Amino acid sequence: EELEPEERELLEGRVVSLSGLRYLADREERLTQWKRQLQAACASDLADLQEWSQLLEPFGLSTGAQEPAPLLEQRQALQTANQEAEVAALTFVRHELESLEQFGAACRVPRVED
Repeated sequence: EELEPEERELLEGRVVSLSGLRYLADREERLTQWKRQLQAACASDLADLQEWSQLLEPFGLSTGAQEPAPLLEQRQALQTANQEAEVAALTFVRHELESLEQFGAACRVPRVED
């Protein structure tokens, strides 16, 4: 993320004014809200991933372990892991349906006419 003009002025060593302090307080609040949103999203994504893991485990499929990471990276990693788990589940189901169709075709007894 790039610096906002007010942040740049503060870093350049200019005198801190009342408006600069107000800006910092506002910026802190915005960043805190964003952090809370990211934390909530990560918690939701982690819950989804744990659910995928429980659903896939009986079929020998894994969602992989999640390594601790900074919040933004963690959010991206969890989203990717959830997408990969969904693809793995869909692929597994398609394969199983294909196998059942092949099994059904192989086991079909020809109709006997009198």
